[in-house]
Amino acid sequence: MAKQRVVCIIVLLLVFVLGSMITSANARVYRDYLPTKLDTIDIYRVFKELGYDESKLEYFRRRSMVEDQRDRVAPGGPAAQHH
Repeated sequence: MAKQRVVCIIVLLLVFVLGSMITSANARVYRDYLPTKLDTIDIYRVFKELGYDESKLEYFRRRSMVEDQRDRVAPGGPAAQHH
């Protein structure tokens, strides 16, 4: 019983110490890692490397543009019971 209590206290202390170390860590962002401009990333090249087909990407890009222009209205209007 006493042995379990000691183990429990040690585990709690470890969790507390590690948690305080993680929250007080000062992480730095290296400028060499991040691109200077976000537009330098070619998203189509990234998708191609991930295995996506370029023609399908173009199809879904066009489809998403068309869907944004349509009005999405429920047939018959909203149900009165939901208000």
